Amino acid sequence: MTTTRTGSWVWAVGNDWSTATTRTVGSGQTKVDEFLASSGDTFWTQRQSAPGTTTAPASVTINDTAPTVDRWNLSLIEILPAGAPDTTPPTVPTGLTATATSANNVNLSWTASTDNVGVTGYRVFRAGSQIGAPATTSFIDTTATASTTYVYTVKAFDAAGNLSADSTPVSITTPAADTIPPTVSLASPANGSTVSGTIAVTATASDDQGVAGVQFKLDGANLSAESTAPPYSVQWDTTTVAGGTHTLTAIARDAAGNTATATAVTVTVSNSVNDPAVVGSWGPVQAWPEVSIHAVLTNTGKVLTFQGDFTQGGQQYLLDPVTGSYIQVPNAAADLFCAGQAVLPDGRILVVGGTATSGGLGIRNVDAFSPVTEAWQVLAPMHYPRWYPTGTTLGDGRVLVTSGANTGATDLVQIPEIYDTQHNTWSDLSTATKNIPYYPFMYQLPDGRVLQAGASEQATSTLALNVATQQWSTIDSRLIDGASITNYAPGKFLKAGSASDSGFSGASSNSAFTLDMNLPNPTWQPTASMQYPRSFVNLTTLPDGTVLATGGGTDKSGSDASKAVKPAEIWSPATGTWTTVAALTAPRLYHSTALLLPDGRVFVSGSGGATGVPDETNYQIYSPPYLFKGARPTISSVPATVQYNASAFVQTPNATNVRSVSLIRTGSVTHSFDQNTRALSLPFTQTSGGLNVQMPSNGNYAPPGYYMLSIVDNNGVPSAASMVRFPAPFEDTTAPTAPSNLSSVGGVGQAALSWAASTDDVGVAKYDIYRSATPGFTPGPANQIAQVNGSTTTYQDGGPAAGTYYYQVKAEDAASNLSPPSNESQAVVSADTTAPAAPANLSAVAGSGQISLAWSASTDNVGVTRYNISRNGAAIGTATGTSFVDGSVVAGTT
Repeated sequence: MTTTRTGSWVWAVGNDWSTATTRTVGSGQTKVDEFLASSGDTFWTQRQSAPGTTTAPASVTINDTAPTVDRWNLSLIEILPAGAPDTTPPTVPTGLTATATSANNVNLSWTASTDNVGVTGYRVFRAGSQIGAPATTSFIDTTATASTTYVYTVKAFDAAGNLSADSTPVSITTPAADTIPPTVSLASPANGSTVSGTIAVTATASDDQGVAGVQFKLDGANLSAESTAPPYSVQWDTTTVAGGTHTLTAIARDAAGNTATATAVTVTVSNSVNDPAVVGSWGPVQAWPEVSIHAVLTNTGKVLTFQGDFTQGGQQYLLDPVTGSYIQVPNAAADLFCAGQAVLPDGRILVVGGTATSGGLGIRNVDAFSPVTEAWQVLAPMHYPRWYPTGTTLGDGRVLVTSGANTGATDLVQIPEIYDTQHNTWSDLSTATKNIPYYPFMYQLPDGRVLQAGASEQATSTLALNVATQQWSTIDSRLIDGASITNYAPGKFLKAGSASDSGFSGASSNSAFTLDMNLPNPTWQPTASMQYPRSFVNLTTLPDGTVLATGGGTDKSGSDASKAVKPAEIWSPATGTWTTVAALTAPRLYHSTALLLPDGRVFVSGSGGATGVPDETNYQIYSPPYLFKGARPTISSVPATVQYNASAFVQTPNATNVRSVSLIRTGSVTHSFDQNTRALSLPFTQTSGGLNVQMPSNGNYAPPGYYMLSIVDNNGVPSAASMVRFPAPFEDTTAPTAPSNLSSVGGVGQAALSWAASTDDVGVAKYDIYRSATPGFTPGPANQIAQVNGSTTTYQDGGPAAGTYYYQVKAEDAASNLSPPSNESQAVVSADTTAPAAPANLSAVAGSGQISLAWSASTDNVGVTRYNISRNGAAIGTATGTSFVDGSVVAGTT
């Protein structure tokens, strides 16, 4: 043993469990006691003969010399000599500060003292009298009086009772007593509104000294615990009260006990089973010219559908879901039946593979639909024919294509391919071969890998592909079933029902599972089962964060309309439970589709297009319950292009009532599987006029392309979405520099502008000119007056009336990146009161049925813009030049 203090004494206690034999202790040691048991044990104690004299730390050996072969234990302890008493006080506390937070409260804080052993606590003194003994370096004096000056000091003490000297005193005067009550008003729900389900009750409150809390009241009783921090809000489950009229109010208080009560709001609670605010509502069934086997939401807000079969490519149609009008677009070059579909960063719909109309099964064709031109283009073909493949847009804007049949139904293509969006080329992941069933559920993960989470026709284990290394890893080896899947939050997935194909048999499942790939060891976990068993169900993530399940059948055949499940269900990630909502009208079985629309509704179509499956050539649109819960928040403006890891300003008059900001990628669905959608909830802060919304850090969270951005209020009501786009890394995202040295010279009826050219990494394409009658204006579409070529650095504004005007200029490149504005320049435009000189040398030459006039040009201090022509005192026309032909004359007339 190594001792820790000089003069300590080492003792030992032993036990011999072999035999009862007397112990012989080693040199310099004394046997203190010994017990010889009758059945073979010996117990004894021994110690040093005298305490150690070597300065600690010192090594001490305790041993026995006999017996030498028995089995025994020996434990040592060190007995310390008495130490010298602690007489050293702590150091003096420093940095004492005092802040009067109210008339009765003073907050004190200071820098910690030090001590040779340790500081135990502090004693706080006011005017020499102790008022507290905190263990930490802060203290709140709650016994102060309004309008009084106090002097505070602090001392530190240790366990031995040593006390430091006083700190430097600090003086503070408390403010006058607070007699001003807060102000408070209820922000939601609105007075006279009808509410159902669980809603947010919110209030705005302010106070000159700060709001201490807001207590919400329902019919005079406390609705919940007091809300003590903004935003002041509580959740109210309206199903806990009877239907009918109820009264809400709120009481705000400050630290001084002043209170104010908000004007009461009267609401009607309606939780009827047919209330659209509870179950939503389906629109009428609308005729459609084909079975929507494939459906894609374009960035223009229109829905593209296409069909096809084994003998012909079918037709493609484009629906405007707002007006209900549609057109047939020119046919694609390939048969798109059972192709894969992704969406490129520029918004084009990439369709990979499809059906061979003669020989084989899959095809190599790749087609892209442009929402701008509303036409198809042929892209470079894949290396392998594919039927039933999946297309997955990656975080860098490329597209991964997996699975698909080649020559026959069992001849699966095992080599994934990558489409280079920038160069229109394909490359193989030749060492990432994997036999994956049709339409695998593939998703870009936040960590850069790609998840394979199942397949549309059969349950599979769950894998992840590292595209860079072309290596697969197992996430969950179990076969977890699922007819459909949705990526409802970054790295989080829900799948439900039974994977199946047309013609399968057996009962469907109602099970549902979630997977959180953000966990260290993720595996599928059961969540609450759906109310109905379903194969061919579509799962659609909504902007309020919930998931809608539509369609499907209780058996796996996909063809028996009597087995169709028509009630929809909504899954809540907050509770993990399903709620049955309104029922659709037409059956939606095999080949059905569902898409979230920008206005928050859901387009549902398809079912059929296969042997034995009744064709549903129609569509129906579902309005979720949130569209019936009061006025919707609105987005006034949002940038069309947003950048990763940056903030974007969302202008809205509803900023104070926003609960969340939703970002959902446009959908691309076939065979009940959306190959494109993913959802995120974005962080935000409130600011003047709107929200500063933080965009995701990189494309792994939101692959480049178009997204629907919505704001959701405290009642869970989303705004109509605005389309925003993340550019791909290979795109030009660098804006030009701001134009500089803008000058403007006013004149009669005009202003002449000039500026120093901007620079750009690619080149300036044009300059945008802005004008306002107000200084310090923000340039935007509403005040843009002109646009000039990028090689021009001057502009003549000849439009304004007399007055003072302010100008700014922005530079724009070919990729539509817009520079910051130039400096602002002022020009005074004066009125033109000087008439042009009279035209001279007017001549008239008669001809056949006409008279030709000519004259000498007039002059003007600004410029002649036109000539007014009169005949016999009556106006007959105008001319911008110095000639005019009067063709309305009568022969023989002067």
